[in-house]
Amino acid sequence: MDFARDNCDVVSGVIFQPVSLTGRISFEELMDIRYTTSDLKEAINKYTKGAINIFYPIAFTAKFTKLLAWFDDMPPFSMTSHADCGFANIIIINNKDEWEPLENFFDVEGLVRWSNQVWDMVENKEVPKPTGLLKGINLSDFGQLASKIGNFVDDMTSLGYRQAIKAYYFAGAARFIKSPQKILTSKTYQAFARLVMAPNLNSAGKFFNDRNLMISSMHFQDAYNFDLDRVCRCLVHYGVID
Repeated sequence: MDFARDNCDVVSGVIFQPVSLTGRISFEELMDIRYTTSDLKEAINKYTKGAINIFYPIAFTAKFTKLLAWFDDMPPFSMTSHADCGFANIIIINNKDEWEPLENFFDVEGLVRWSNQVWDMVENKEVPKPTGLLKGINLSDFGQLASKIGNFVDDMTSLGYRQAIKAYYFAGAARFIKSPQKILTSKTYQAFARLVMAPNLNSAGKFFNDRNLMISSMHFQDAYNFDLDRVCRCLVHYGVID
């Protein structure tokens, strides 16, 4: 993680792989070397001094990634593995080169719920209804971005469906930024703003090269933690000769 932090201009994240056991082993040996995602979460939390204490299942952003692909007119992409198969989160590297949790910047669960809602609209071919969308939002907090949000309703009639959904998503996503007054000074907010204003897979990739690191894990199954529910939703298959 230190290497990733020190080279965050070219490193997008770190994906850990807890031990997977193959072949016969005694119960005592199993207990001695078994290392699970729960152990990894605890170790990461301790190492970052509590900067990452919330971890999300891989499938948490399944609809969000589909939405980004659709915005870019690309085939939908999502990872829908079982919740026990792995986790991911984004950690911010601040100006002091210190770890900082993503949750300090965004209401993550609220933003993902909003993304899910908009994707459901796309699947059902629903037309956005902007009335009341900006209720409770102080546009003055968003500086130069306020005009883009404020003009949303007026622009709706002249946009195609894909562009209309983009504008609708952008306006709604503004509610989940915790400190909008910092949007012009924070690299994290700026990278996110670019992602939302041009929500596609390319801008998502650039987000991870601007002092934002993905910390993730994928835990293979073995003979000692085999779960059929996980197998049914597995993304990786491999076989060995015992």
